[in-house]
Amino acid sequence: MVTWVVILLLLSLIAAAIFFGLLRVAAKWGQDAIELQQYGVEVTGTVTERRSHPRRGSHIRYEYTDHFGKRHRSRRNLVTPDAWDAHAEGGPIAIVYSQRNPSVSLPKYLLGLKPAPDSVQ
Repeated sequence: MVTWVVILLLLSLIAAAIFFGLLRVAAKWGQDAIELQQYGVEVTGTVTERRSHPRRGSHIRYEYTDHFGKRHRSRRNLVTPDAWDAHAEGGPIAIVYSQRNPSVSLPKYLLGLKPAPDSVQ
């Protein structure tokens, strides 16, 4: 009986750790999206890596230069089949990076950027 309680407790702790880990990742993505909405600058980067795996999906990495002239390399970004077809390794890709924190970036197509209120026509 005690063994089952211990096993159940361990499984509950593992599930909680996974849940909070996923929650932390989602919060980071949300913070990055807000950062890019507020301080985003659009530049053209270069696709440096394209990888496709049956189980892990397709992803790309890219490099871009910020307004200080420093080069940055992205983390892996999962891509849709359309984005995969549209971006060749060594080719251009539209990037939005944070002017306040230039290491934060995403491909432009992943952001549903709305025009700033003062740019409404």
